[in-house]
Amino acid sequence: MSPLISVIMPVRDAAATLREAISSILRQQGVRLELIVADDGSRDGSLRIVNEFCRADKRLRLMLLPRRGLVPALNAALAQARGEVIARMDADDISHPDRLRRQLALLDQADVVSCRVKCFPAERVRSGLQRYQNWINSLTSHLAITRELFIECPLPHPTLMLRREILEKIGGYREGRFPEDYDLVFRLFLARARFAKCPAVLLDWRESRGRLQRKSRRYSPENFRKLKLHYLKRIHLKGNRPVTVWGAGRNGKPWGMLMQKSGLDVAGFIEISPRKIGKKIYGLPVFAPEDIKSKARGLIAVAVGAPGARKEIRAYMKKIRLRETKDYLFLA
Repeated sequence: MSPLISVIMPVRDAAATLREAISSILRQQGVRLELIVADDGSRDGSLRIVNEFCRADKRLRLMLLPRRGLVPALNAALAQARGEVIARMDADDISHPDRLRRQLALLDQADVVSCRVKCFPAERVRSGLQRYQNWINSLTSHLAITRELFIECPLPHPTLMLRREILEKIGGYREGRFPEDYDLVFRLFLARARFAKCPAVLLDWRESRGRLQRKSRRYSPENFRKLKLHYLKRIHLKGNRPVTVWGAGRNGKPWGMLMQKSGLDVAGFIEISPRKIGKKIYGLPVFAPEDIKSKARGLIAVAVGAPGARKEIRAYMKKIRLRETKDYLFLA
């Protein structure tokens, strides 16, 4: 018998999209599942919709929670889950009918499984979001996912599936001034989890003006950088390893400042702009890529986001025999 999958769906005032999201889970093919809707104090018509489904399908369970936020709702649902496999779903997305079946099959080869996504509706998918979708969908292997772990969260939260035991082992979700999904993926990486992503689009990921990431300070660029730095120190910069920042623009300069403030030994900046080379930024020297071997120290943190730049930098680093994730690392 296939394992029971507990699908966890936190809900707050999602009446406009909830019916479609729930239906997409209850229509999953070839799997045993329960759907746990953790209602975080909804004040619209969400409860009425969920109760309609509860009366029609015993696989759905409703948890009524005080209005405490996303992380408490996720952990409350996890505590009530009966399945040995946990899957995530958001109240405004749409899972394809074979999403859970295909992810479950891949779970035999990995500890944490995701899938490719398609952002919708089309009129809200701007060029930046399209690039992000293309990037996240390009990372399907464990190597690719972990290689670019410090650029952005490489596993869309509503696509996650993992065995319950590993999620409980790391303590579930953490509350704090940081993105809870990204923090979870970092802790799974530290727990030596193997990642995989189905090479098929199995979830339609809704873009909306009311998305939590647009409203909460925990998802600010500053808090993303602080979270990444916290794990950089635990993974790549252990033992006070020095760091050199490639990029003295809008991505690199904030990184250099934050690293200095945190007490790291920052050797300087690498730049290709002639007007910056030879100058100082925050008291740190700026030098050209040709001087890496003589002037860079420790890990080279590449904070360059221009289109095509990562490909060019990878080629250059290969030419001078530096290894990605060992000698240099991309971050954003």
